[in-house]
Amino acid sequence: MPSPFEFPTDNPDLFTARPPSVFPRAPALVVDEPEPIASEPIAELAAEPQVFLAAEAPARDDEPEIEIVDSFDDAEFAEEAPEPVEVDPIASYLSQLTAAAFAAGATNEAVSALAAVLGFERFDTSKTSEETMQRLHEVGLVSKVNGAYTRSEQIVAVAQAWSVALRGLDPDFSACGSKMFDEFSAEVVSKLANAPQRVETVRRDLRSRGIAAFGLVAA
Repeated sequence: MPSPFEFPTDNPDLFTARPPSVFPRAPALVVDEPEPIASEPIAELAAEPQVFLAAEAPARDDEPEIEIVDSFDDAEFAEEAPEPVEVDPIASYLSQLTAAAFAAGATNEAVSALAAVLGFERFDTSKTSEETMQRLHEVGLVSKVNGAYTRSEQIVAVAQAWSVALRGLDPDFSACGSKMFDEFSAEVVSKLANAPQRVETVRRDLRSRGIAAFGLVAA
């Protein structure tokens, strides 16, 4: 193919003009500059902090009033002392005799008749067998009149005289007999256990339980 320069031309611009661009240039973008922010004074920016106060709740009519006490009375807080329990001295005496009688070997049936033999309970022979009543009669704790068993007046009189001392009163010692309280009690217990020969051993046992010569140690 022949070169274009081989053809004659009388237009000199063909050799001096630049060919146009393949892609047209994009128009220049116009960007609006932001307006400058006016700087405020520092004193104006440091505004005082806002303080929010809680609204006072309205008082309720049903709320209890609070009483302000300047001082306390110690007596209001002191614990009440328990009332002293009264102990029956006769019951305490019979309890110690019962324990000593079982220790000496007395039977349940014989011990059950102890309070009646001393005159502190009703004498009911129906609760005691004939064998036991006969044995109590043989040792002198029970009397027998017209074939019926009854209390021994001598045993009851001495026991009732000593009961005055047990209750904290002044007894008639002439009615208490010639023996001390612990000795009399030891004889009753040893006979109840059908062991009159062990009276001194029983007496020492009773003294350890608080039964002394003229009454109860606890009393």
